[in-house]
Amino acid sequence: MDKAYIFFTTDLVNTWFCYLLWFQPDIWVMVLKNNNLYILFSSNCFDQKNIVSLQDIRSKLKNPNLNIEFLLLKQNLLEILNSLVQWCQIILEKKYITYNNFEFIKNNFGNIDFVDSFFDDFKKIKNNDEIAKIKKAIKITDEIYLWIEQLIVSWEILNMTEKQVQNFIVKSLLDNWAEKEAFGTIVASLSSSAIPHYQTSNVQIWNWPLLIDAWVIFENYCSDFTRTYWVGGKNEDYKLFKEIYEVVKTAYSLALDKVKVGTACKDLDLVVREYFASKGYEKYFTHSLGHGIGMQPHEVPTINYKSNRILEENMFFALEPGIYLPWKFGVRLENTIHLTSSWPVVYSKLPI
Repeated sequence: MDKAYIFFTTDLVNTWFCYLLWFQPDIWVMVLKNNNLYILFSSNCFDQKNIVSLQDIRSKLKNPNLNIEFLLLKQNLLEILNSLVQWCQIILEKKYITYNNFEFIKNNFGNIDFVDSFFDDFKKIKNNDEIAKIKKAIKITDEIYLWIEQLIVSWEILNMTEKQVQNFIVKSLLDNWAEKEAFGTIVASLSSSAIPHYQTSNVQIWNWPLLIDAWVIFENYCSDFTRTYWVGGKNEDYKLFKEIYEVVKTAYSLALDKVKVGTACKDLDLVVREYFASKGYEKYFTHSLGHGIGMQPHEVPTINYKSNRILEENMFFALEPGIYLPWKFGVRLENTIHLTSSWPVVYSKLPI
């Protein structure tokens, strides 16, 4: 029995489709069957098929002989799918399929199997064009952080709320040709910095640690950085902050030193956890060490203590060790890393 992969556009996976087409159609479906790829467009964007590079799709899917056909969704979707996949074993992406689309396929075809994600392994290695776009996203992020640091040094930031700093960051990245935030920028002051994925609020910024996690998209590709600053004058917690900061900084350096082609992701995570344990802070590191970066801010590879995935040349990923002391403060330091054949490259000019 032939196998047929069916992919539906959703908010979660529009980036996967953009990876192939270089634009995001509003409604479309894709069917991959044997050596044939059928791309179904709505009439709203069917003419955009003319800008799609067939050779680029074949290259990204690592199939130079792939037959590609564009179909207009001018008739009932079920009729089109029946003509393409009747009597096939249907394969869906477990990681991204919506319940409604799953029900649609189950009720009309029945013979279903799943893969976790089809595109992840294709997207993990970046080509030269993708590398250039991520480097530009990193450069934009650097410029924004330099402006933030000026506000901190001048103490102007003490007259601002978290939301005002967040708005400043978003406006700055748009002014510098970024498309948008890759995800919600985190501006976390006071004890809120101890919440890894804190929701920025209207809290006034005071003399205390300030954690900023900013993600930028440039031409569909992301950067991801976190810095933690001490804002304003020193108080009774400054000494502890400096101690925690140096521990996190050392952990980042230990992980970076271990990055090379062929290293297992779990080994990076474990070297950080072991170091934190030696300092008595292991239980305050509450998330994975890192994640892949590309058209989404979180992609393959996942860098945690369970991951056996091996690092490969031209992967991009973030390393982000952190220590979070409940009701006190948190410190996280994060850079976007490019793994070349010889060593890891950090394009950011911002010191850790």
